[in-house]
Amino acid sequence: MADLANLSTPLLITVGLLSFVSISLFLAGVVAVARTPVEHLPGGLPRPAWFAICVIQFVGPAAFFILRRRERKLASAEEQQSLAGGTSIIDTLYG
Repeated sequence: MADLANLSTPLLITVGLLSFVSISLFLAGVVAVARTPVEHLPGGLPRPAWFAICVIQFVGPAAFFILRRRERKLASAEEQQSLAGGTSIIDTLYG
């Protein structure tokens, strides 16, 4: 392993930036998992599983955000289809 003191300045900056991005993604992923209601967690996985997945560098938090966005998009498309299927918004809201 190379000693940090022996690395060139551009390489040190790159390592620092990658570390910052990795830690930022991890923290954002953990906060997002904690704030997302259990019924809206993607893939039907429990909250502890998503916390464990967020530990994986770059891939874990990115997977959570991508899957959550896809499921939200699918849910809104299903909602629009159900509203277009003959029921009005007023009927949906007020029964």
